[in-house]
Amino acid sequence: TIITPIGSSKEFWVHGDKVDSAYLEEMGIFFIELYTNYHPDNVDGRFDLILKHIDPRSHGVMKAVFTKDIIRIKKSKLASVFFPTEIHVKKNQIVFSGILQNIIAGKSLEPDNATYIIDFEYSKSRFFVDGIRRVRKEKSGEYIDYE
Repeated sequence: TIITPIGSSKEFWVHGDKVDSAYLEEMGIFFIELYTNYHPDNVDGRFDLILKHIDPRSHGVMKAVFTKDIIRIKKSKLASVFFPTEIHVKKNQIVFSGILQNIIAGKSLEPDNATYIIDFEYSKSRFFVDGIRRVRKEKSGEYIDYE
């Protein structure tokens, strides 16, 4: 089956539990934008939308992580925007590298190089997020959690 989602100029193919990497990239962009582009006034809704697509096995853990993040974001008056410059789709992962711009209480911080990973599963014609996190790349090429 070939589909063209609303708001996309790309066509994607889907066949059973197999999907085009362009579809996975597009889904990854949707979720990374929700996760990294926020303001204290809209972060609840953005993270809630991600939670609707979290794999049920990961939902409790991700909800706890997001709740902690929301408290930190609101307390510090943190706004964020991420500009992806590289996207790599791997087996069950999408890796984003780019520039992260944070603003705390109206004051811009220096832009930072950042890398994020979305772990996902595509099953029964649904895209599920298993996890989403900032990472850093070690000299060995392995990604480890940023914080």
